Amino acid sequence: MKKILLGSIIGLAILTIFGLVWGFTGGSAQAGSLVSGSWGWYLFSYAMGLTMIVLPCTLPLAFVIVPMVMKKGAAKGFSMALAFGLGVAITLSVYGIIFALVGKATIGTINAPLETVKNWVYFAAGIFAYLFALGEIGLIKFRLPSYTGAAPAFIQHQQDYLKAFLLGLFLGNIGVGCPHPATPLILIEIASSQSVFYGWSLFLTHAIGRIIPLLILAFLAILGVNALSWLVARKDKLERATGWAMVFVAGFILTLGLFTHDWWVASGQHTFLESLTQEEHFTTLLAQNLGTANVHRHGPEEVVGDTGLFGLPLWLGNWFLVALWIVPMVWMWRRVKRSSNTLSPWCGRFVFTLSLLFILTFVYTLPYRFLTASMADHHDEDESSVVMPPTDHGTMPEVQFSTIPLQVAAQRPTVLNFSLRDNNDQAVAVSELDLGHGKPMHIIGVREDLQNFFHLHPRASHILGLLSVPWQFPSAGTYHLWSEIEHGGEQQSVAHDPVEVIGSSPTLDKKISFERNQKTRGYNVSLEISPTLFAARQQELSLQVTNSSGQLVELADYIGAQMHLTIISENLKQFIHAHPSEGDHSVGEHGHDDGHDHEHVWQTFLTPALAQTTTEPSALASALAFDVTFPEPGRYKLFAQFRPAGAGLATEQALLSTFWVEVAASGNFGDLIFSKPSLAIISLILMFGLSRLVKKFI
Repeated sequence: MKKILLGSIIGLAILTIFGLVWGFTGGSAQAGSLVSGSWGWYLFSYAMGLTMIVLPCTLPLAFVIVPMVMKKGAAKGFSMALAFGLGVAITLSVYGIIFALVGKATIGTINAPLETVKNWVYFAAGIFAYLFALGEIGLIKFRLPSYTGAAPAFIQHQQDYLKAFLLGLFLGNIGVGCPHPATPLILIEIASSQSVFYGWSLFLTHAIGRIIPLLILAFLAILGVNALSWLVARKDKLERATGWAMVFVAGFILTLGLFTHDWWVASGQHTFLESLTQEEHFTTLLAQNLGTANVHRHGPEEVVGDTGLFGLPLWLGNWFLVALWIVPMVWMWRRVKRSSNTLSPWCGRFVFTLSLLFILTFVYTLPYRFLTASMADHHDEDESSVVMPPTDHGTMPEVQFSTIPLQVAAQRPTVLNFSLRDNNDQAVAVSELDLGHGKPMHIIGVREDLQNFFHLHPRASHILGLLSVPWQFPSAGTYHLWSEIEHGGEQQSVAHDPVEVIGSSPTLDKKISFERNQKTRGYNVSLEISPTLFAARQQELSLQVTNSSGQLVELADYIGAQMHLTIISENLKQFIHAHPSEGDHSVGEHGHDDGHDHEHVWQTFLTPALAQTTTEPSALASALAFDVTFPEPGRYKLFAQFRPAGAGLATEQALLSTFWVEVAASGNFGDLIFSKPSLAIISLILMFGLSRLVKKFI
């Protein structure tokens, strides 16, 4: 039996060393890039369970299992230790089932966005862990539930094996809320999976990681080696060291939950850690070997909003994090100073210097480093995408549309995703698209009442074939979107499924007006059209921009044209895009568009050549003619976008003027006869003839 115990100790020690080495040499950093449900999550969960032996949610169990198995004999002590560990593992695995059910209720049933669930889990876990840390260092009275030496009477009256098992079941509850940075990650992974079996098995693996060090201590105690004596002698120091470490860890978890993942990206901490570990270098090499895109990169496009929970601005997160770290140090220094007359003045100077270092590093240096590095990287990416020609012109790709989160809310950060797929549902590289007016894709959107018009340009993401753009819908309602791409010299336009944006019920008002003169930001925009517009016939529209003095205004080049004219039918089935003097621009139900985001929520990085063309004035006149064919009769709304030279607009920003027009039927001879001008002339002729008859006979 002693040989079995010794072999078990060696085997468990090997598993422990492997898990700890993996966890502390990059394994923990991989949690954000692990594929949900993969074996990597089991390995991560196991390794993080091992590291919890030093925390009060696991360490007190050692003071239970070791005395329980000592002097019980090799075989009996071995069996009791296994029974105790089995009880702990069963209890913890049940909590994995509970969190899977919670995830199914919050995400699967009521459609709560996963990111929102994650943020609230981090927020709650951060508060709990921070209070625990302050209690560990003695600043407040807050302790975790722990074993005090007395088990329920029911357990005490059982036989040894059953007592050990039931005691494990009972004490397993202590470790569920362990303030460890990995705990929220594992619980969020379980909740997002919504799988009961996955939740049970993943947290069971985590429980095995927790109990292995306990079993090693128990087996050593059976062999006569009491390893707890070293821990008992240093228990107070170990608790203080753990407490101060948890102050920094809990402060980060709390800030991450309160200010969301967008803050984590924009703060520069993530990319700084990646640069230290050279993570992107190795993942890029791996991606090249596999022939795939590097899926673990972070830049400005990853930041989809500028607020966290409760509407807090992201920039405040850096100050909040530093405050959570500095306040306990100053608090402890002042407490020690009041109680001790021999405190060295260097202690206060050390606290001040460390606080200043935190502020300079986390508030100023890292965010600035992130922005400057990202701007340089995206400048290079954009330049290469403009210079390199498309590599393949096969079948026109299909554009699939989705949003993050799935449930879109007004005035909340949203990401619009557009995936390029071929006939075999395989991803198509963005580089294979032609650049239409310098952009791989153009998106037009408008609310169902033809208000809240927007025009966006998605950017290629780190995922193959995926273009994304951040956007905040200004108000609730149903929004219709169209996308346009060019491939192999051909254009394709797609009308996507409407987006239902939740929020306070909007007042829908089409505000139909047939005025031909509109004032936009001090500029007068005039529309000249034929008295009657007919469907299925090419006709000319003319738009002219003048200043307050009536003089023509010179227009700067705007995304490859002086003006972009988008035309959408009142029933939202017809979509037309036209440029000045571009010939026929008729479309079917899907239509096409090309242009710019009217109110972009994130800075767009341009190549120097493209930036120059969008800011320099054009020498062409401001009276612009458009040849348009309306597919069917009805009312249409015109959205004209333009950039007056010298208007001081931001890069790619444009002004918007809107007009309503009414289109008659096909325009054949019968329509011409019964048009309003023709009817007026015919009425005059009939009136003249009737008056002659009356005069002659009466």
